[in-house]
Amino acid sequence: MSTVLSSVPLPLANAVWDAFAGFFERGGPFMVPLALCAVAAVVIAILRLRALQRERVLPRFLRAAIEKLTPGTDVGHLWRLVDENPAALARITRAGLQQLDQSREVSADAVQTAARRELLRLEGGLSALELIVGISPLLGLLGAISGLVGVFSDLGTNGGLDNPAADTGGVALGIAEALNTTIFGLAIAIPTLVVYTFFTRRVERLAVEMESLLASLISKCFPDGGE
Repeated sequence: MSTVLSSVPLPLANAVWDAFAGFFERGGPFMVPLALCAVAAVVIAILRLRALQRERVLPRFLRAAIEKLTPGTDVGHLWRLVDENPAALARITRAGLQQLDQSREVSADAVQTAARRELLRLEGGLSALELIVGISPLLGLLGAISGLVGVFSDLGTNGGLDNPAADTGGVALGIAEALNTTIFGLAIAIPTLVVYTFFTRRVERLAVEMESLLASLISKCFPDGGE
């Protein structure tokens, strides 16, 4: 019994693979760039999911150190925490601490400049996801139109227009195959749009929290608000 059960998934997997291979082959040449879009979307999503982990951007120990910092206290401990730390918050904090011997405005400008640079890093890859969301349905539509042109061209060449009833099944099959690219394009664009929206919202939340922490840091390092 266990042997029979263990052999069930393999034929099912083969059937699914054969169905997908047939679907892909009937879609025509536009299925290739669509497949590349799908692979790119998956790779970017995996990389962004790893890069946008909260602990990688805003380490807990560094958040706690900034929150516990009191006005007028020594920032040596904070320096040791951010030194050589690769987190975005650490790099921005380091940029601010390097200007503590300057005025509050100079330190705040250094923090803002570093924050903009880090925000661009956090958004890396999102523009590519947005591009995939836009071009995938268009590639699918282009493939469908190209396929329909071929269907009706063959119909006219084979004399199907003289006897439409004789070629109805072939035309219907050809149209169905031509629409494969449209289906594939939408199947790529819809989940990619969901992923893009998810990452965009995550970046926004991280940026807001980072801005709050850095504003608190500047106010504690310059409690009098002056030089």
